[in-house]
Formats: sequence, structure tokens, C-alpha cells
Amino acid sequence: MLKEKQKFKELHDSYVIFITENDTMGMGLPMYHIERTIRESGGLFNDGSHIIYVNGAYHNDEDPVGRLMHDFRSTRAADMFYPELARQVRYLRKRKEVSRKCVKRLKI
Repeated sequence: MLKEKQKFKELHDSYVIFITENDTMGMGLPMYHIERTIRESGGLFNDGSHIIYVNGAYHNDEDPVGRLMHDFRSTRAADMFYPELARQVRYLRKRKEVSRKCVKRLKI
């Protein structure tokens, strides 16, 4: 993430986000932020490394993460909260229908 001769302090933070099917931590929360700590002091290491687990089973239509997980589970664009995702689902479904029609027409 750094170019040759670039200073370490110029390193950007890195995020790894896992969207899990179930609540892997078992606390019923929508997300879990994992940060590295120094065991001896309990303080944060602050190396810019971040891990986030998103609970894919989280249900709460009043919460942004809950709405996002709802949309990820939805099979119909009309049922989605986020227009960006709904638009992409409509596009992909239309493309799939076109592919099916082509396959039928070509008798593949």
C-alpha cells in the first residue's frame, strides 16, 4: 500500500469487512468492530488495521445496517430499501431474462 521510499506515516488505514450469514459473535448486534490492542496496557495499537463483522442475520428496518441486510436477503427489487441496490437487481434480472431468451432462440 506504499510506494518505494514513501513514509510509513503515509500508509492509509485498511478495512476488511466480513458480511456473515449469521451472528458469528452471538451478541445480537448489527456490527462488530475489531481493533488490535496491546495486551499489557489494554490500549489500542492504532496501526490503521480495522476488521468489521456485519451480522447478516440482523433484522431491524429502523436501522441502516438492518435495512441493508434486508436488501441483501431480498429477491425482489420492489421490496428493497436502498434504490442503488434495487436498481442493480433490476438491471441484472433484465440481463438474465435477455440471456434466457437468447438461449431459447438459439435452442442451446
